[in-house]
Amino acid sequence: MKQINIYTDGACSGNQNDTNIGGWGCILEYGEHRKELFGGELDTTNNRMELLALITAFGALKETGLSIRVFSDSAYLVDCFNKKWHENWQRNGWKTSAKKPVENQDLWMTLLRETAKHQVRFYRIKGHLNLKGPKKMLDDAYQDFVKVNGAFTRDEFLYVAQQNIRADALANEFIRAHRQTLAGADAEDADLRKRPPAILFDLDGTLWDSAKQVAESWNIALEDYPDITFRFTTKKVRQSMGRVLEEIAAMWFPEMSKERRESIIHHAADVELEYLKTHPGKLFPAARKTLSELSKHYELYIVSNCQLGYIEGFFEGTGLQKYFIDFECAGRTGKPKADNILLVMERNSLDRCLYVGDTQKDCDAADGAGIPFVHAAFGFGQIDRTVPRLETFGELPEFAAAFFGSEA
Repeated sequence: MKQINIYTDGACSGNQNDTNIGGWGCILEYGEHRKELFGGELDTTNNRMELLALITAFGALKETGLSIRVFSDSAYLVDCFNKKWHENWQRNGWKTSAKKPVENQDLWMTLLRETAKHQVRFYRIKGHLNLKGPKKMLDDAYQDFVKVNGAFTRDEFLYVAQQNIRADALANEFIRAHRQTLAGADAEDADLRKRPPAILFDLDGTLWDSAKQVAESWNIALEDYPDITFRFTTKKVRQSMGRVLEEIAAMWFPEMSKERRESIIHHAADVELEYLKTHPGKLFPAARKTLSELSKHYELYIVSNCQLGYIEGFFEGTGLQKYFIDFECAGRTGKPKADNILLVMERNSLDRCLYVGDTQKDCDAADGAGIPFVHAAFGFGQIDRTVPRLETFGELPEFAAAFFGSEA
């Protein structure tokens, strides 16, 4: 079984203010291989950043059934798993012992689904250690670490502490960059038009069609439930596109309890991610060539209502990640699409934007985020009002040139 080490940290400046800035950082290690990731968002909390750091790390994994060690300085994260807080929350209908709703339930539910795919152990390290400080201070910190986490050598402890410091630096990178953006806002305004405009894409029905493969994978998953005779078709999957998993479960299994139908659809989603690795969806005609052309003139992003790991699977199966700067999904943040569009805009300081999608929900999300929308009419859905439309993917460069040119 492969052994993966994950180091995470979260940070938040102005944690109690409406205008705060949060950041997260994570490091993944497998043998000599190492990956560092960071990001953040506005109007958030430190605890939310701690959870998003680990969710992002899980999203970067390409396999299930791994042995994972998670090192964090967050008691909020580590104690929840080591002290089984989540079991009490679930028994109480996601209420605390004080009968109040559990904060960040959306992120906790995502983490529980991700940890269920692996063998995960959690270790807590004291944050912000001064590794050049007095020897006695480090001796005491080491003893505390061993007391809480079990047998580790001093060198192992020092290495974990170094990675925690690095994860903290990554978590603060988004905050630092955002502050620089604010400090230089006046100067940047003068150069704003020099930055390329941004095109944000939906995924299913806009960049590719994976409905046939998704239907096949979901039906494989349903074989694990002998009492369920329902089976998906390509048409039914296309009717589901644009919805989050919980909405899809309610759409096709309305007679079931909420808990059971969501358990089934999340199992289907896990099977889907593995299936798509060897049975990828089909790109729309000219998509690869068009994205290559667009990337020379625009910044490209993806915002989808898909589950965690789906966009990464799309990149892995198509090799198109090189054309995209950033992406976001409901499975990672637990937020609706309009909020995720705004999140991508905020963390990348986007101003001139266009959202390309194929369903009514895509159009509504663009409206909610306050950005223009163009309908990928070659996709799966219809729009209830007159909007600009593309009959083929290859029409997008000409449309974008006219659209953003008219803004100048």
